[in-house]
Amino acid sequence: MVTSWTDDNLGKRFFCCDRLQGSVGRDFFQWHDPVMCRRSRALIPGLLRGMTAKDAESERLRIRERRLIYLVLTVFSLILLRWLS
Repeated sequence: MVTSWTDDNLGKRFFCCDRLQGSVGRDFFQWHDPVMCRRSRALIPGLLRGMTAKDAESERLRIRERRLIYLVLTVFSLILLRWLS
């Protein structure tokens, strides 16, 4: 079973022969999921692009948070070392 990632059939699953591309006599193809309405086909690509953008932003913020934690720990360690000496 394979998942389609084209805008027209985004996320729809289908069965196909492993040698679908260019092989004579091995062109089996059958949709597994039912046909989606026009509104779904219009909405889903935009929703997935939005999720991808949110995931990228989340990763960027996670990296920034990690850097800030390292900075705070470094400053705290330097202050502690200065205070102890």
